[in-house]
Amino acid sequence: MGKTIDEVIKEYKRVANTKREIYNNSSLKEKNKHLLRIAGEQEQLAEWLEELKQLRIEKEKKCEECTYYITVQEAFVRGYKDSIDDFVNACEQDIMCQRFGMRILDIKRVAERLKEQLGK
Repeated sequence: MGKTIDEVIKEYKRVANTKREIYNNSSLKEKNKHLLRIAGEQEQLAEWLEELKQLRIEKEKKCEECTYYITVQEAFVRGYKDSIDDFVNACEQDIMCQRFGMRILDIKRVAERLKEQLGK
């Protein structure tokens, strides 16, 4: 398994500090300027990763506070109940339901029983 974001941040900071120490202790500073560039890049990467980590934390907090989050089961139940209601409404509009001996009051009773059974 790969490293955690904290481990990578720590590693980038360690490399940056090491490169900066080597440069500072070097007698050939002009020749070793690339060490300062590398240290700066490593520090920048660590900074960006820290920002990413913070954004992830904020996103997770927001998701935990979401009021619109529902489970798959809740979505199924809502859809099922809505379908039953749609069927009842269609039967109220359709004279054919009544023509085949289906009274709207009976249909509504059956629909309510079906919705009640979902809660059990």
